[in-house]
Amino acid sequence: MRRALLSSALTGLLLAPLSLRAVADEGSLLRAVITPVIVAELAAHDSQETAWYNEKSKDKEKWMKMKVFGRESKTRLASWTEQSKTWVWLDEPQKYLNVQLTKLELRDKRLEFAASARTKARFKAWGRIPRLVQGAAGGEMWMEIEIGGSAAVGLRRLQDSQITTFKVTFHDLQFNIDLASPLEDLVEDSLNDYVKRKNEKLCEKLEKSINKVTF
Repeated sequence: MRRALLSSALTGLLLAPLSLRAVADEGSLLRAVITPVIVAELAAHDSQETAWYNEKSKDKEKWMKMKVFGRESKTRLASWTEQSKTWVWLDEPQKYLNVQLTKLELRDKRLEFAASARTKARFKAWGRIPRLVQGAAGGEMWMEIEIGGSAAVGLRRLQDSQITTFKVTFHDLQFNIDLASPLEDLVEDSLNDYVKRKNEKLCEKLEKSINKVTF
């Protein structure tokens, strides 16, 4: 699906080459080149089979402060490991995915850009808190994505791209079944953890896609 989206978006550009200055002056370079790359990269994750996957284990401890012979000390009452697995994918990206240009500037032969995206997404999750709760659920939510970076403008191509901002936030999580509050918190924590831990890899994938663009 990603290849089809990108091919369709770039066909006109490839058949009718534009001068760099004309493209930049009209503000159409990002719309015609970079935006389709972002859309295609995100829209490729449109099913559970192509979902972003995260598996997390987190060690937790519970302590109690107490005084012994007038001296304060801490005693560990319990320790356990919370576990979670989450899958996240876009829900009908052709319908809900909206990418907007927020910045486009050409400086010293580098194109600086920024974009924001909003889309509906679905998720599946499993979580376990020993001796308290274990369960699986699915649901839907809204994702907001901020992307920023730059790319060097070469001869009829973009190169040496650098993504400096890739921020994802989740809103309005709706579970398809009722879960215990601790498990809901565990799922939300796992979703946010994926973005933090995988940020570098997400940026690298987008950079590689931009570096393949010709015009």
